[in-house]
Amino acid sequence: MKEEFTIDRVKRLKKDKDYYNLFRYCQYHAKGSNLDAIYELGNCYRHGWGCDKSELHAHLIYAELTRLGYIPAITAVAWDYYEGKGVGQSYKRAFRFFKEACQYNDQDAMFNIALMYFNGTGIESDKKLAVHYFEKAAVLGHARSQFNLGVCYHKGWGVSKDLVKAHYWLSQAANQGYHKAGEYLGQLPSYYVVEDLERVSEQLESIEQEIDGPVEADKIIRKIRRILDHIEEETKNGN
Repeated sequence: MKEEFTIDRVKRLKKDKDYYNLFRYCQYHAKGSNLDAIYELGNCYRHGWGCDKSELHAHLIYAELTRLGYIPAITAVAWDYYEGKGVGQSYKRAFRFFKEACQYNDQDAMFNIALMYFNGTGIESDKKLAVHYFEKAAVLGHARSQFNLGVCYHKGWGVSKDLVKAHYWLSQAANQGYHKAGEYLGQLPSYYVVEDLERVSEQLESIEQEIDGPVEADKIIRKIRRILDHIEEETKNGN
């Protein structure tokens, strides 16, 4: 009986730095047209894991997988163009592929689009759109986006200053172990108490239970905003 390809085994081989067997494991299952195995084989070529490093081979693999609609490969192709690995460097093409991956709720792609808008990398700087994409990734649980969104609310970059929302998103990132968020929080005054944070978490859990099928990030964002606006209003009335 043929052994099934599993991502868990790939992770173990990477953790053990057993790149010789990692490459051969992925190569074997790639011959059986397993898309996950083909993608991981591309990663082996990109990093030189168990084989001669070839960014060109990696890019060709990612490009073919992209044509098949394999989502992780879309982001990989975007990175190739962004960094000029295996292909000519092009921020314009990187942006296009990151944008395509966003349609599939790829959190890293949303984060990278946000950074490109924020810094004006290859496109005109637009901090409002940067906040929009940070927020889309943040509601899906992307810690770095949560941190950057919190900073934007604190500084008023691309959005009106709002210390309540800043505290909320920085706390979300810190709770995921993103240390910069915890350090940043320590520099800010506390604008609401622990009970408020617990109430937000309870309401967010109820929102998650309402979701059926593909994640509607914009819908979640609107609900989170209403919750935080309500808490901010209560906080002001209580002062």
